[in-house]
Amino acid sequence: MIHIEGLDIRYFRSVHRASIRDLRDITVFSGRNDVGKSNLLKALNLFFNNRTDWNTAFDFTRDFSKVRLNEVRKETIRGKQYIQITINFQRGKRYEKSLPAKFSVTRTWTRDAAIPQTRSNLTQLFNRHLVPAKKLDRAEAALQRFLNTIRYEYVPAIKDHAFFGYMLSRLQDVIFEKGANDSDIANAVSNLNKSVVTGVDQLKQEFFASTTVPVDIRLPQELGELFRAFAVSTTHGGEEMPLGVRGDGIRCRFLPSLLHYISESSNLFHIWGFEEPENSLEHGLATKLAHRMRDKYSKAAQILITSHSPAFFT
Repeated sequence: MIHIEGLDIRYFRSVHRASIRDLRDITVFSGRNDVGKSNLLKALNLFFNNRTDWNTAFDFTRDFSKVRLNEVRKETIRGKQYIQITINFQRGKRYEKSLPAKFSVTRTWTRDAAIPQTRSNLTQLFNRHLVPAKKLDRAEAALQRFLNTIRYEYVPAIKDHAFFGYMLSRLQDVIFEKGANDSDIANAVSNLNKSVVTGVDQLKQEFFASTTVPVDIRLPQELGELFRAFAVSTTHGGEEMPLGVRGDGIRCRFLPSLLHYISESSNLFHIWGFEEPENSLEHGLATKLAHRMRDKYSKAAQILITSHSPAFFT
């Protein structure tokens, strides 16, 4: 499922300038270490989520190309420090009456601005009579709605316990989209909290009497935190076994399945930026995953991968 046909990146981390075209349902970036493959996926995360990693905020000083910084210093030209990412989108069957079949959106970050500047080529296309909408402002409004329907999910090469918890919390969005009522869940949590508070009242009183320090024990107030506490259990040898104590390969293999479930169940359109999905997988399991991504998962999401494994690029 193609949402992005191409992208151009300027001055982001190790990427001085890069233009990539002909992105497919599933695209694999492979090559030597430290050539910037991961930064292609991080650049997309910056474009869609304004973060460079799944849990790392954008920092211009850190993320601006050092090569470009040296060029600017040598040229003694002011105002040339920026990071720019342009994405060429394919509209698909959405907004057929408002947006052209193909268009581009550019976001630019500067040292002095916390929010990127966003612009598109809709004006040029409108002047060439390539925009279905009769008014430009209608097309621009449709563009914002279009962008809001896309969910980019960046998966790092190291898939630790914290990231696994984050991905479990993403189930919250899907469950709500499928019809669960936010207020109903919040009320259930509130009622359960009342039971917890009552049940530990003696413990709180004893601790306060001993230390004069008041203490409270309750469930997380944020529903996302509650979903991070989901327990994923598997069966091994007829016995129940938490996924967290299984081998790294089994835990890492669960993530693509979870992402696929989210992509299929959500009303949004999903793009994965997946670093090294073969990590912790033996070759046979990696090959099966590659085939699964090609034959099934890429039908529900556009998948961009970095990989060193022949399972994915042969």
